[in-house]
Amino acid sequence: MNAKASHDPAVLVHNLVDRGVPERKARRIVKHFSANGIRRQLTYYDFEMRPRDRREPEWLVERIEADWRAPDGYSGPGRFTAPASNSR
Repeated sequence: MNAKASHDPAVLVHNLVDRGVPERKARRIVKHFSANGIRRQLTYYDFEMRPRDRREPEWLVERIEADWRAPDGYSGPGRFTAPASNSR
């Protein structure tokens, strides 16, 4: 995605709606939160959803509104650092 498109409010709304956030709520989020913060949380959300089950869209909204930190094991877009293995 190029830099211009990644800051386009319509693209951000589309990305949120694509993940199940209602359009009206997606528009409100894009209006009130930074594009960088939204993109960062979308990346974290997608990271945590691989290969697990999908979570409710409200979970993504909460992430954006509270600006959650990166999830455990996240080391950048497209990268994954496996958590330390647990001995049984």
